[in-house]
Amino acid sequence: MVEASMKIEALLGLPEGLEVVSGDVVEKEITLTVISTQVNPRCPLCGTNATRCHSQYSRQLTDMSCVGQRVRLILHVRKFFCDETTCTRKIEVSRLAPFIEQMTHA
Repeated sequence: MVEASMKIEALLGLPEGLEVVSGDVVEKEITLTVISTQVNPRCPLCGTNATRCHSQYSRQLTDMSCVGQRVRLILHVRKFFCDETTCTRKIEVSRLAPFIEQMTHA
């Protein structure tokens, strides 16, 4: 028998490390709250696993639509410290750039 269920993350094409935690539909707008589930992201410069969270913030993507309705993604992401003493980058953000670019230019 074929499995009929599919996770919403797969339907939306969310990359690994992002998870939808809530959703709401009001009139012609779908709002989805998405969190980063990366535990220890790698520093993009030196490749060291980050273990200390610096801060977190929210970012909204609103230039999307699905089945004739506007879609708004509220992304909750974290910034991490890079503790590698030889690395010039001391704070890094969860890597979302390719996903964000793909979603806003689809």
